[in-house]
Amino acid sequence: MKNDFDWKNPSWTNLFVTLPWGIGVLAAFFGWSADHTIAKREGTAIGVITAHKASRSDRYSYTFSVRGEKLEGSSGADDRHIGDQVTVFYDPTDLNKNDLRDYKDLAVRNFGLVPFALTGIAGISWYIWYARRRNKPIPDAPSNFP
Repeated sequence: MKNDFDWKNPSWTNLFVTLPWGIGVLAAFFGWSADHTIAKREGTAIGVITAHKASRSDRYSYTFSVRGEKLEGSSGADDRHIGDQVTVFYDPTDLNKNDLRDYKDLAVRNFGLVPFALTGIAGISWYIWYARRRNKPIPDAPSNFP
């Protein structure tokens, strides 16, 4: 059986291989946008660690109070101990959005793998362009007309 695909002259449709990376870049952008919006208005409160859930990706449960309302949250964070006082970062417009990590830091973390994805997309695009340019068919030389 003959293989119709030839790496010497790849099609631009091969860029579909990078589609998951492109979707990841978009997801990172929207995650950054959401966390950045919260970071502009975030509030802080003092909370207390109430439980450590090691089986759930090392998460910590905590309680805190905002405007007299007692709230609970859960977050992955650095090494903590039950009973420790912690700073809780929260969204004043939706108190259920809270974390032990600053939303400014969470916003930046969204872009952690974006440079690798963009480099991969650019590299594959460059290779397709280069291979197609290098293997262009040479046009027939015009014949001499008298």
